[in-house]
Amino acid sequence: MISEYRLQGMTCSSCVVLIKTCLQALPQIQQAEPDLSTQRITITHASALSLETLQNTLAVYPKYSIKNLDTNVPEPKFLLKYKPIPP
Repeated sequence: MISEYRLQGMTCSSCVVLIKTCLQALPQIQQAEPDLSTQRITITHASALSLETLQNTLAVYPKYSIKNLDTNVPEPKFLLKYKPIPP
């Protein structure tokens, strides 16, 4: 199985290696591929894997947070987020 999540808190390549090593220590995870540029992680696992398990594993590093990837929510547009002030 392959799952993708949003991963916040990564700032450098050392963060990527730390997260990858931490998550791959779980027996059900075969491969973890954090992507620094998109702040996402792709996890290949053999059995069912809960988000709570991933969060608990990363809890030793409180800087990082992992969440479900919500693909149904569109990214906010610039003008919707920052409305112009009329003169």
